[in-house]
Amino acid sequence: SASKIRRSKKIITAPKGNIAVASYTPQSSPASPFKRENATARVLKRLRSNLLGLMGEANLRYARNEKQDAINLCMEVIRQAPNYAEPFQALSMFYKDLGDYEKS
Repeated sequence: SASKIRRSKKIITAPKGNIAVASYTPQSSPASPFKRENATARVLKRLRSNLLGLMGEANLRYARNEKQDAINLCMEVIRQAPNYAEPFQALSMFYKDLGDYEKS
C-alpha cells in the first residue's frame, strides 16, 4: 500500500516507508510591480571595464599584502561609480580583515 500526500489537487504517491516531502512555494504578487522590476535591474548592473580592472588591481594588491593601496584603489572606484556594490563589498572585506570593524 502507498501513502498519499495531497497538494494543490495533485496526488503524489510514495512507497510505504519512504517520506515524501511536498515543497510548496506560494506565488504571491510583489507589493509593487515597480519595486519588482527595479530589484531585477539592480542585479544586472556591472562595472565598466576600466573600473573592473581597477577592482582587479585592488584585489591583487590586497593579496600581495599592500593593504593601503588596495583600499585607495577601492575608494577611487567608489568615487567614479558610487552606485555599484562591488567596491563597497571589497572595501568592507578589507577593513574587516584589518580588524577595523567600525569602517567595515
